[in-house]
Amino acid sequence: MQPKPLTEKNLIVSEKGLNYRDVQYKFVVKFANDIPEGGNILLTFSQDFNLNQPQPSVYLTYDGISDISDSNQKIEMVLKFEIEINNIAFLAKNTEVSIIVNGVRNPSTGTTSTGWGITSLINTDLIDQSLNFASFDYLPPFSPSFIIFEGITPVPSNADVTA
Repeated sequence: MQPKPLTEKNLIVSEKGLNYRDVQYKFVVKFANDIPEGGNILLTFSQDFNLNQPQPSVYLTYDGISDISDSNQKIEMVLKFEIEINNIAFLAKNTEVSIIVNGVRNPSTGTTSTGWGITSLINTDLIDQSLNFASFDYLPPFSPSFIIFEGITPVPSNADVTA
């Protein structure tokens, strides 16, 4: 069976600068098919990312994805440029899902980020798949600068201060 493309797919990036740290990537999606209990979701980042590199490690938050039960919880696997979320509860088609990946470090080189994808599957059978659905241009890297203070006066200069 050929997988269907997702009915909605958006990628929201908090910072697009090269070498930025603690960046948030938010995937907002609607799947075209039901994902059965025990299904998996695979998020594919651009291949110039190394999600195992940042310190502290990346972490995920969700809206719309649940554990099967308290004793049968979802499992996250972070690979170099992919994140796999396994063992999710049943997810009805066209339900909006937000997956937020926090703590990502942007690549230090490059001009354009491409290759973003989302796949849902059960075992090895593809259910939905949208590859190369997003791209963006990297901004220049963060460069520290300085601030010039002309002076700080805690009391007005015309005040009569006597002790």
